[in-house]
Amino acid sequence: MVRSLFVPKQFGTSADTFLMLGLAQLTEAVLININSKTEILLKDAGTHYQL
Repeated sequence: MVRSLFVPKQFGTSADTFLMLGLAQLTEAVLININSKTEILLKDAGTHYQL
C-alpha cells in the first residue's frame, strides 16, 4: 500500500499547489470508494508537497 505521495514544486507558482490539491481530491475519492477511514495529511516540505 502506498503511504505517501510526493509532488515536486516544478513551477514555483500556484499551479504546483493546485496540482497537489487535485491529487489530494483524487486520493480522497478513491479512499471513500473503498470505504477507507484513512486520514489525508497535506504537508509543504519546502521543495515538494507530501500527501
